[in-house]
Amino acid sequence: MKKWVAAGAACVVATAVISATAWAKSGLNLFINDMPYTADYLKLKVENGTTMVPLRKIVDEFKGQVTADKNNIRITLPKATDLAHQVSQFESALEATTPEEAVNTWIKGIQNRNGSLQYAVLSPALRKQTLKDFNTNYWVTGGSSPHMGKVQLPAPVKLSKDKVQFTFEYPLVVMEENIDKGKAQITVQKLTENERDRWVISNIKLKVITDTGTMIGAEQLK
Repeated sequence: MKKWVAAGAACVVATAVISATAWAKSGLNLFINDMPYTADYLKLKVENGTTMVPLRKIVDEFKGQVTADKNNIRITLPKATDLAHQVSQFESALEATTPEEAVNTWIKGIQNRNGSLQYAVLSPALRKQTLKDFNTNYWVTGGSSPHMGKVQLPAPVKLSKDKVQFTFEYPLVVMEENIDKGKAQITVQKLTENERDRWVISNIKLKVITDTGTMIGAEQLK
């Protein structure tokens, strides 16, 4: 999402360094959100290995507007762009500064059937793997019952300098009554980006993957 959230910059400025030879070949398309655009249609031009597109052309494709006022160029993009920025800010606010925070946010997402909370603390690789499933389920996970009850996290097991693992049991609750127990093993690792550290979940294993209903991103715990 963040790649095209920057539509005001990445798409509007529209400069991507790629092979000039590749774009010179006929029949190649530019894909924006899986929608193909031919090089001729967007008037793509390659100079010294940099691909460029007219500003107004790319903004028009995003149903936006470009106006010029003296030395200012003003770009107005659709409401979806504003919403994408808002989602990006929510995700930033949910970044975990400790391994426990990452797992607790994920648990809260499971308990509230909220796929957005779960997704916010996943690693980039796990996000890529699960995005389609979250979208397909309209970001709602779990089921009516049973649901995951209150969890008391144990101390993590250190796997490496930047990776820890939590193994814990959780109550399965129906009508405020514990009917069984589930078991999870969550691997959390530290990422450093732009001189900032954050903890993300890189692997999820459950003894019974579907014990709380629809579960996205989990593997079988052996």
